[in-house]
Amino acid sequence: MLTVVGLWGGPYLADVHKLDGVARGNILLALNLAVLVGVLIYGRLDRYFVKRKWLIVAGAISTAVILGLLAVLEQPNFWMATTLLILFAAVGSYVMLNHAFARSVLPDHLIGRGLTFQNLAVFLGVAAIQSASGLIIGGWDASNGPSPEIAYRWIFTFLAALLVVAAAIFSFAKDSVVDRN
Repeated sequence: MLTVVGLWGGPYLADVHKLDGVARGNILLALNLAVLVGVLIYGRLDRYFVKRKWLIVAGAISTAVILGLLAVLEQPNFWMATTLLILFAAVGSYVMLNHAFARSVLPDHLIGRGLTFQNLAVFLGVAAIQSASGLIIGGWDASNGPSPEIAYRWIFTFLAALLVVAAAIFSFAKDSVVDRN
């Protein structure tokens, strides 16, 4: 989420769809609003799932599918790309459930250290993924202009693949029954 919405969303909209700063800002605002809507939806869905793990796995796979579409669609028109990005932001909001999941599987005496470690791992992961995506886009010569559309498609492919692998690994995680009382 942070790699697309926070790092490459603006450059993608500028390089591929030729949007000016105000137009990019409006789309990025829409993405952030979609994140908030997605959090509300996942919060509501979380009430109906006994095991949170499968909601997280479904969110990760759905997000990977959206990224996969952005990766395989060559030169999607502005509206298609914007719709997919907004959908990505809303569906990708499942990541907020990871904190609740971590809390539910930690014993009470490890909550502080466990959630701190989880948060540290999240941001170190974001830093590593953003750095790797920079290497991907840097593999194309953009010294005389914008990065080519194929560079962004490779970033979307990379992120989709990471999500599929992460979801597969996470599917083996120990889950706890969520106490709703």
